[in-house]
Amino acid sequence: MRQFSLTQLLMFVALVAILLTLVRSEGCRSRNSAIWSLEFASDGKNLLVARYDGHAVDSSGTHFQGEVCRTISVIDVDAGLPKMVVDQVAKSSGLFILDRVNRLPCTAFAEGEEAVLIDAPESGELRCFDLAGGQSRTLFGGYKQRSRGFIVSRDRSVVAIGYDDAVVLCDARSGHQLGRIPGGPCSNCLLSLSADGEYLLSLGTLEYNRLWNVCDGKESAISRDIDPISFSAIGHTLVSLKDARIRLFGVDGKLSRELPCKSTIWWDKIDFSADESKLAAATTDAVMLMDCHTGQMLGQIPAAGLSAFALSPDGNYIAIGDYRGGLTLWRPGSEDAPKQIVVPGRTNIYTWHWPFVALVIWASICYWIWVRRKWARQPQARPSAASSASS
Repeated sequence: MRQFSLTQLLMFVALVAILLTLVRSEGCRSRNSAIWSLEFASDGKNLLVARYDGHAVDSSGTHFQGEVCRTISVIDVDAGLPKMVVDQVAKSSGLFILDRVNRLPCTAFAEGEEAVLIDAPESGELRCFDLAGGQSRTLFGGYKQRSRGFIVSRDRSVVAIGYDDAVVLCDARSGHQLGRIPGGPCSNCLLSLSADGEYLLSLGTLEYNRLWNVCDGKESAISRDIDPISFSAIGHTLVSLKDARIRLFGVDGKLSRELPCKSTIWWDKIDFSADESKLAAATTDAVMLMDCHTGQMLGQIPAAGLSAFALSPDGNYIAIGDYRGGLTLWRPGSEDAPKQIVVPGRTNIYTWHWPFVALVIWASICYWIWVRRKWARQPQARPSAASSASS
């Protein structure tokens, strides 16, 4: 029976480890990335980005399973470069679902853009990260359930956190709980907060959306024909989509104006500039910028595989994220080409090239050992007759 040397045994173990690592790497497994949350600072100079990386269950790229990593970073808009990584959390197991319709952001600017709010889905906590000092503190952690995300009012005063059985409203600075709305709006059905945080819009269970008064937690009567999808940037104006038209209503149900659209808006999200002079909306394959008063098209950009978009408060930039982890900064009306931003993220602990390099090194070592042994087994050359005679 052939005896294996210690070197052969070690090389065999190394080969098995390399092959297992290669199987777990991106070279052999389906891997998807998605930009899932985008928000501009009030001055439009910084952009907050949340990127998810994970193995996808289906071809749509919305169901992530093992080894999911969430990276939250701040992008310098003028330079087009990452400024800092705020938070990075890897989840080794479990299923993470990115729902295109009932989505909630996981990050938001707070306290005059000097801090960032980050949700911790597993613990139900809402954390506040100080951008200048690099310190993190728990803003709200009094609800022992898995949070589904949150939304923040435009003036950064009120935060609404979605849970399985209720929506908790708290102060964005102190974390003090302002109220709790049980039942009605459920876990992942938050849609929008008014600019001052006085009204909450949620997805209803009877095919129409519902309006809630934050102060008393009671549902406000609103016509089913309106079916609003969000609030605008100023006041208590509700935004609705119907028959290729963007309709703006007051909370009393009175129509203020309608804006015709040349293309059907595919995404149930409309982003406004701070002065409500411009709005951005998405079709099936593009993001368009419109004049909010006349409905005139100011420009559009193709956006294949769109996963998120945001309009800067000054209306000068539109950020577009996709399901490949790419981020585009577009300046409408400018002759400059759209900027492609490299967003920080961790695609996989086992990136495909490392096990591949290890496999090449392993093969080189094996070849070197084989050559040495073959050379050692060759008999030494006998001296020739001429050389022996001369000696």
